[in-house]
Amino acid sequence: MRILPYIVVLAFVACFAGCAPSRPGKLTARKPVAGAYGDSTLPKWRAFFGDTTLVNLIDTALKNNPDLQIALERTGIAASELYASRMAILRRSELRVAAGQRRFGDYTMDGVGNYDTRLSPNITRDQFIPEHLPDLFAGLQSTWEIDIWKKLRNSRKAALERFFQQDDARRMVVSNLVAAVAATYYELLALDNELAILDEFIVLAENAEEIISYQKLAGQATELAVRQFVAQTLNSRTLRIEAEQRIVEAENRLNYLLGRFPSHVPRQPQAFNDSLQALPETIPARLLGNRPDVAQAEHLLAEAKLNVAVARASFYPSLSLDAMLGYQTFNPKFFFSPVSLTYNVLGAIAAPLINRSRLQADLGIAGSRQRIAVNEYRKSAVNAYSEVAVELSAVRRTREMRLLKTREAEAASEAVDIANSLFRTGRATYLEVIITRRNALLTKLELVKLRERSLKAAVGLYKALGGGWR
Repeated sequence: MRILPYIVVLAFVACFAGCAPSRPGKLTARKPVAGAYGDSTLPKWRAFFGDTTLVNLIDTALKNNPDLQIALERTGIAASELYASRMAILRRSELRVAAGQRRFGDYTMDGVGNYDTRLSPNITRDQFIPEHLPDLFAGLQSTWEIDIWKKLRNSRKAALERFFQQDDARRMVVSNLVAAVAATYYELLALDNELAILDEFIVLAENAEEIISYQKLAGQATELAVRQFVAQTLNSRTLRIEAEQRIVEAENRLNYLLGRFPSHVPRQPQAFNDSLQALPETIPARLLGNRPDVAQAEHLLAEAKLNVAVARASFYPSLSLDAMLGYQTFNPKFFFSPVSLTYNVLGAIAAPLINRSRLQADLGIAGSRQRIAVNEYRKSAVNAYSEVAVELSAVRRTREMRLLKTREAEAASEAVDIANSLFRTGRATYLEVIITRRNALLTKLELVKLRERSLKAAVGLYKALGGGWR
C-alpha cells in the first residue's frame, strides 16, 4: 500500500499537464487537384505575370487586405473548433480539490449515528466523527462517452470539413484579390496608353489648327474650317481630362485592395505589351478541382453527409463512464494516507425517450441540408465550367479582334497621311481631314481597350482554372 500514494500523486501531475492549453499544430488543408494540362502545369502567379511591379503590388495586397485578414481569422476559428471537437469524447476531466465543513442536527439519522459511533469499541479515537465535520477531498474526476455509434468521430470529421471550407473560402478571397489587383493594374496601364495617344493627337490637332488659321488669313479657308479644328482639339482635351479622372479612380480602387490610403501606384509601361504565359486552349475537367468554390462545395457536401450520420446516431443509446480517484477524509493528518484513498466508477446507458420528436426534426433538417449541399455542388460545378468556357472564348476572340484592329489602325494612320497630303494640295476638304483623324484616334483607343480586355481575359481564365494562387 506504500506505493499507492505515489501513484495518486503522479496522476495529479498528469492531470495538471493535461490541463495546460495545447497549441494547435499546423493543419494541412485538402491537397488540391494537380493543375495539369496535358504535359504542362498551370504556372504559379509570380511566373504567370512576370511584371515585378505587379508582383510587388500583389504581395502588398496579400499582407494588408482587410478581407483576406478576416478570412484568415475565420480559418483560425474553424481550426480551434476542430481541436475542440477532438476532445468531445472526454466530456469532462478535471483535478478537483475541495474543502468544506458541516454539522448534522442532534435529532437526525446522521447526527445520532455519528454520536453513537463514539461508543463503539470497534473504532479508535482518531476515527471519532466530530460534531463540526470537516470534508477534505483531492483527486481526479473524469467522464467519458464511449463512441459506439461513431457519433463523436463523425462530428470530428464534420468539424474537419468545416475547417476545409473556411480554408477554401480563404483561398477564394486570395484568388479574387490577386485577379482584381492584376485587372486594375492593367486598367491603369491602358489608361496611361490612352493619355499618350491623346497627347499625341492634341499636338497634331493644335498644329492643324495653326495651319488652318494661316490658310484662313491667306483666304484659302473659311472660319467654319477653323472652328471645326478648334472643336476637335477641345474634344481631345476633354477626353484627356476624363482619362486622368479614371486614372485617379483606378488608383484609389487599387490602393483599397492593397489596404492602404490613396497614393501613386508605380507601374511599368512596357508591361502592357508583354505577353502573359500561354494557357490551355481546352477545358480539362480535372483543372476545375483547383477552384476554391468547387472544393468548398465538395467539403460542404461531405460535412452534410456526416451530419446526417450524427443525427441518426442520436436515436441510439449512449454509453458513458464516470470515474473518480483521490483522497477524502475529515481528519487532515490522514489526508494523504492510504487509508483515505477513495474511488468511484459508474457506467451508464441512456436512451432518448421523450425528446425523440426533436431528434426527428434534427434528422429532417440534416437531410434537407444534405440535399441543399448536393445542389450547391452541382451549381458550383456548372458555374465553374461556364466561367472557364466564357473566359476561354474571350481569350480567343480578343486575340482575333486585336489582329483585325491592328490592321485597321495601320490603315487609319495611312489614311491620315494621305488626307493631309491631299488637303495641302487642295484635293481634300478639311472635313475629310477631321473625320480621318478622328477615326484614327478612335481606332487607336479601341486597340488599347482590346489589349486591356485581352490581358483581363487571360487573368480571368487563369482564375477560372483555379490558378496558382496557393
